[in-house]
Amino acid sequence: MDTYRNSASKMHGWPVARRMDVFARGLIEAFCPHGVGHPIPESVAWLDEHGPAGSKGTWGVHGCCGCCK
Repeated sequence: MDTYRNSASKMHGWPVARRMDVFARGLIEAFCPHGVGHPIPESVAWLDEHGPAGSKGTWGVHGCCGCCK
């Protein structure tokens, strides 16, 4: 499995996966030690720019445990 490679991020080294479900298809998330998926900021920015109409600003919403802050 790939890991997040942005060394400036707290999420550096966390395993990543691309979501393929209907609600967030294509969003890339990094998974913290608690198993929670945190959207990768670069993925959120790309989807805000190129994603479906009306979805801008929603890609970063997630059930956060606080690890990505």
